[in-house]
Amino acid sequence: RGRTYSQMSAATQQAAAKAAIRRMRGNEVCAECAAPQVEWLVLEYGVVVCIRCAGGHRGLGSHICKVRSIDLDDFSEAELQWAQAMGNAKSNAIFEAALPARMRRPAADASDTVRRIWLRAKYDEQRFVAGAVTRGPLPHERHSGWLQKRADFLPAWRSRFFALGAGGTLSYFTDESCSAQSQRGSWHLAGCTVDEDSTDPLLLRLTFESAVGGGHAGGAFRTRVDSAPSPRGRVVRLLAASQQEADAWVWALYHATHAARSSTMPTSSTASRARAVGGGT
Repeated sequence: RGRTYSQMSAATQQAAAKAAIRRMRGNEVCAECAAPQVEWLVLEYGVVVCIRCAGGHRGLGSHICKVRSIDLDDFSEAELQWAQAMGNAKSNAIFEAALPARMRRPAADASDTVRRIWLRAKYDEQRFVAGAVTRGPLPHERHSGWLQKRADFLPAWRSRFFALGAGGTLSYFTDESCSAQSQRGSWHLAGCTVDEDSTDPLLLRLTFESAVGGGHAGGAFRTRVDSAPSPRGRVVRLLAASQQEADAWVWALYHATHAARSSTMPTSSTASRARAVGGGT
């Protein structure tokens, strides 16, 4: 009783410091996705994270950050003092100081691709630090561009211009006018998850929890689209021209799916219009 930090055994020092780190404000959840299981410490930034975000941090490269297990690894006195001086709340106040108001941080169920995009933007590129000069905006609500879509019932890919609309609607067209005449289909993204395909990082997978094709049900415009069965419903695959474009679409679609879940469901007249323009390739 009454012993100083230097008089305590090394093991006791480690245990006491680790317990103090866990008790810090903000450290009860992951610094990135707010998952409740935090078992990893990112040394460079003094934040504690969940196992999936720890993997994302490692993916940035050891030249950017080092990730250690809070319970299994030993730390130097300087490392423990740094972690106690920072913590999730203080670190995020620095690295998210200029985070756009309507941009979503990754949720606990976010895909590994979304986590990777977020971590690279936040730490490697430091887009959200106050006064930072960004490398172009991350699309997080509206986005448009050309993607390849496989034609219905044909083993061929066709170029289509895709555009995200308000409320989480993804429409595709034959040209950039986005006119009613050029529209070939429209999907409401409620109940949809998005990720890059494991076989090709340029291939986007849109997995609909409800059926897709010809009408409106379960929160999705159902148009006659090329899709394949999956355990959760159906999968639509779209091909981007580059990794940068694929990442931008994953990030934009991630935000759009969340917007779709909270938006007002389409009216019957809108659904009728979707049926009228749907069914193209």
